[in-house]
Amino acid sequence: MNYEEALKYITGTKKFGTKHGLDGIKRLCERLGNPEKSLSFVHVAGTNGKGSTSVYIATVLEKAGYKTGLFTSPFIYEFNERIKINNENISDDELTEVMTELKSVIDKLVDEGYPHPTEFEIITSMAFLYFNRKKCDIVVLEVGLGGRFDSTNIINNPLVSVICRVGYDHMQFLGDTLDKIAFEKCGIIKEGRPVVIYPCQRDEVKKTVEEISRQRNARLIMCEPENIVIRKSNLDGAIFDACGICAAETKLCGKHQVYNAAVSIAVLQELRRQGFNITDEIIKEGIKSARWPARMERLNENPCLIFDGAHNIDGIECFAESVKSLVNNKSVIVIIGMVKDKEYGRCIRELNGIADVLITTTLENPRTETAENLMSEALHIDCEKYITHSVDEAIDKAFSLSNEESIIFAVGSLYMAGEVKLKLEKMRELF
Repeated sequence: MNYEEALKYITGTKKFGTKHGLDGIKRLCERLGNPEKSLSFVHVAGTNGKGSTSVYIATVLEKAGYKTGLFTSPFIYEFNERIKINNENISDDELTEVMTELKSVIDKLVDEGYPHPTEFEIITSMAFLYFNRKKCDIVVLEVGLGGRFDSTNIINNPLVSVICRVGYDHMQFLGDTLDKIAFEKCGIIKEGRPVVIYPCQRDEVKKTVEEISRQRNARLIMCEPENIVIRKSNLDGAIFDACGICAAETKLCGKHQVYNAAVSIAVLQELRRQGFNITDEIIKEGIKSARWPARMERLNENPCLIFDGAHNIDGIECFAESVKSLVNNKSVIVIIGMVKDKEYGRCIRELNGIADVLITTTLENPRTETAENLMSEALHIDCEKYITHSVDEAIDKAFSLSNEESIIFAVGSLYMAGEVKLKLEKMRELF
């Protein structure tokens, strides 16, 4: 098996769908010798902010001298991004080696009559095996979907569990109310282990987290909103005070990213309490150094194009709030493409009063919603409107309408990030 064959095998397992329950991942990891049991984890769940929070924590731990694994999903530009050690992607050769071993175990399980593992079960067990082989000191482990039945939840004793911002998404799996969704996220809270929660959770979410934490004797930690002060904020990031640390700086922009950083600081301070050697200066250095693609990421300077992976109502609300506070009276051109199973109508309506120009587009994804259907939800938005049928066409249109007084935002789906980046690379090659 070479690298291309390994990736083809992994993506081919999408046909086995998503399974609720941990039997499959437990069985697979048992056959691998339970590599996860030799690792220490920070376990991160939530609807939005999981990736940013995870990368903040991992970057600080690396700066503190710890060999730090990071598991995230989905990938933005290349598959190997999902599994990192000290901010270095797993190499093609290492991925191939681990996948070859894993496939032989999977084949034996299937021959014995067990169900074929799902794609996420395979990727999760691959990460556990790789981090174990590399003897990571600590792993920051992002939940894939929900928490209670997510494959990552076979870990039994996380150093810290983290509940990031909880909102509406994946309701077909997690429930149609916030308390139901929060209950699923809180599945990662373990008996007697501390929990850090995002500030400003909605009341029903906070109540659910508090109740489950109490039931499981899990100490609940939160950096209160009144203890978070944003000193400066623009499209290049923010300077803020949080959790007793003054003048911390992040290059990720938006109020929500400051709050994600505050969550991370609270986690790191708890790890320090548990014996990790993490000073306030190292925390500040790591927060400032953290980078996370497709989250208000500036991909082009002239004209200015910023990509944001907001893809659900909660994320779009944060995106809209950030745009309002950061654009400094410049005109805003929004390119939006979304997939069918999101609440795209509600998301698009959040752009009212934000976009001076709205461009809908159709993604190169089998789940994409058409640009026409997206635009049908924008009838009452007062702005210029254009329908395009590809990301390439959308960017060409946005560039033709832009000037020095405008900013282009591409938003609506993480699946769009690769298409935007590829289009920009092609344009640069021409000039």
